[in-house]
Amino acid sequence: MDASRLQMLLGIEGLALLRLWLNGDRRQIEARIADIARLVEGWESSELAAFFDVAEIDAAAGYDTKAGTYDDEPNPIIALEQQAVWRILDRVGPGRALDAACGTGRHARRLLHQGHAVTAVDGAPAMLDQARANVPGADVRAGDLTSLPLEDDSVDLAVCALALTHLAELGPAICELARVVRPGGRIVLSDVHPVFVSLGGHAYAVDDQQRRRRFIRNHVHLHSAYISAFSAGGLLLLGCYEPAFDDAAVALVSPSRMVPDAAAHALLGLPAILAWELQTP
Repeated sequence: MDASRLQMLLGIEGLALLRLWLNGDRRQIEARIADIARLVEGWESSELAAFFDVAEIDAAAGYDTKAGTYDDEPNPIIALEQQAVWRILDRVGPGRALDAACGTGRHARRLLHQGHAVTAVDGAPAMLDQARANVPGADVRAGDLTSLPLEDDSVDLAVCALALTHLAELGPAICELARVVRPGGRIVLSDVHPVFVSLGGHAYAVDDQQRRRRFIRNHVHLHSAYISAFSAGGLLLLGCYEPAFDDAAVALVSPSRMVPDAAAHALLGLPAILAWELQTP
């Protein structure tokens, strides 16, 4: 698949213009049109217009390429998601907790500090290595979201962060999370918001050895799809939270370095995260 930086910048400018339609002042609109004219002038010879190939890669292999730098890269989605999830976790008393699709272990580490006995599961070997190093007190295991290496009713709390969006179907993974959580236990889910995914929000990776650009697909799962999966899994909905892009998060988005005003008008207030708080009956 081909992509270019110019494509992204023009997309941000266009989204800003669309959001200014009917409720933006004339100076803002004219500034966006002027930016677009500047970007497309002589675009054929512009370095921004150079196309590069971005190949799709599956989640486990993609996150293996990101493991070493995952915690070091500024990421607005992580920043917003972590605040939302930790506010929920702060209300849950200590017990046995699962961090499913744990990545480098950021939520597992938080759970451990809160007094939980933590099992962390992921399907990417390099991520598991990072989790073992970052959270030595956790029981870190290889596993898949649709086949968790835990017994029925074996944990009081399960967290699954920014992972379900990589699955084409929500149902099997949500039912599997429900299986391992005891009756009356909690499940906390977070994902990239379907609005942002619909605008092209996917996970990006670079193969460090061959310097090939990759992307990990995020699937658009509407609220109705989550609710249907919760119902199929017998789960009770306790809360739904939708953190939006704020000034700090917008500043972390790469187009902000080149078109900061457009990025602000395009993204500020746009929902970035969808988080759910659930209970097993």
